[in-house]
Amino acid sequence: MYSYAWYTQIDDVVEREVCVCGRKAVDGSAILTMESAGWYVRFDNLLIRLGDQRPDLQKGDMVKISIQKVNA
Repeated sequence: MYSYAWYTQIDDVVEREVCVCGRKAVDGSAILTMESAGWYVRFDNLLIRLGDQRPDLQKGDMVKISIQKVNA
């Protein structure tokens, strides 16, 4: 079985939001209801969702990313 690993630096840790509802106000402006879509960590051109709680990671931290096939 093979495994792959990369050591890289975190470019950003961000909470993403999605619009779950929108309506037009009397004056014509948009009223949007936003909700969290979770916390994400970005490495160069890779964005990975880490869950609903803010991870204990910061921009500039060095991390190891690994991938290994498992038999379910």
